[in-house]
Amino acid sequence: MALTKIVDLIHEPSAREAGINLYERGGALATANLLTTVLPTYLGDDLDAFINAFIVLVRRRDLPSLRHFYQLTCRAYEKIENNFPETIGWLFIPVIVACEKPDSWLPFLHGSELDPLIPAYYTLVDEWGKTLRARFEVIADESNTLSQERDRLMKFASQDLRNIQVGSPARNFKYPLKVSSIEMVRSADTREVQIADLFAGAACYALKHIASPRAHEPSHFEKSFFDLMQRRQLICGIWPSKDVTPEELGTMDFVGENPVDYAVRIMKGDPSTRS
Repeated sequence: MALTKIVDLIHEPSAREAGINLYERGGALATANLLTTVLPTYLGDDLDAFINAFIVLVRRRDLPSLRHFYQLTCRAYEKIENNFPETIGWLFIPVIVACEKPDSWLPFLHGSELDPLIPAYYTLVDEWGKTLRARFEVIADESNTLSQERDRLMKFASQDLRNIQVGSPARNFKYPLKVSSIEMVRSADTREVQIADLFAGAACYALKHIASPRAHEPSHFEKSFFDLMQRRQLICGIWPSKDVTPEELGTMDFVGENPVDYAVRIMKGDPSTRS
């Protein structure tokens, strides 16, 4: 997810300045897959330090963290250029430039930028709305990020928004989202949240061994659980693969207005997003 965020926060704006929409036909996803696939070979043990430095930078957003990330980025670029010339070293140049011009992006980041709950919320409530075709209530643990972001998230469910589908035929959002309210509860008092916690714990246990090359060989339970999730539960999951072409990614039709851009317009109160 951290590598995907580097693509979203740095590569995508850089490409946009050059007149390239990196979200069309899955370009951003392909870039994240490419980095995830080859960087363990190209950077070796330096990869973990590079990723951890980025995570610290996003969370702290201060000058010492920026300097440290900048140093590790330059080191990674030099290592790839020296040992694997003419491969992907150029992908580190936008990151270096972003470190040299932090005022254009760093102050605008939120402390929960790397919390997977927020993007998962948008994806799930959109899917639930399309399935139920009616408004529904979200019940969430009061201790998680949703409690802090509730007011902002409800702006995307405002009944003043235009009824519109944004994105491609295969990957899109329908506004307004069909959330009637977000109710914060104590998990100890709510069975639905307890069941969700149980499922999340099982998923974490099973998937961490499959995701980490340093972990032990996945057990029968872990493999079976992952297979079950792929067949029955995964909705737009962030899971690295070696797929990089639009055909492999299933993003051939991913053209038109980017849902992220439209969401930003909603947040800014753009009159064109209102009915």
